[in-house]
Amino acid sequence: MRTDTGYDVMIIAVKNKEGIYRVYKVEQNQTEGIHLFNESDPKKLRPRIRAWCREHLPDEMEMMRFSVKNGRDDCIKIKHYLTDQHIPFELKHHTFFIRRREYSNVKEKIHQLAEIIDE
Repeated sequence: MRTDTGYDVMIIAVKNKEGIYRVYKVEQNQTEGIHLFNESDPKKLRPRIRAWCREHLPDEMEMMRFSVKNGRDDCIKIKHYLTDQHIPFELKHHTFFIRRREYSNVKEKIHQLAEIIDE
C-alpha cells in the first residue's frame, strides 16, 4: 500500500519457498514488477522498503496526510471533490493520503470544504 511506504508507489513483496522476500516496484501499466531487492528477515522488510523509497523516489511522490475533524460528512465532501478533480487518494479512518504535489494545489479548497488537521 502507498500509505505503508509513505510514497505514491506500489511495492509488493513475494515470499518464496526458502522464506526470502523478493521486493518489486509495480507500475500501473506493467504486467511484471521491477525487482528491487531481496530480504530474508520479515521484521526488516517494511523499514527497508521505506528506506528504499526515501532514497530512490522524488519528493513530489511523497504522500501527505490530513485528517478530517468533523467525521463522515466532511470526508464525503472531500472524497467527492478529489474524485471530481481526478486526484488519486487513499482514505483510512477519516485520514486522507494524497501526493504532496496534488495536496499543495488543492489545500485551500479542501480547507474551504471541511475543517482538517494537517499532519
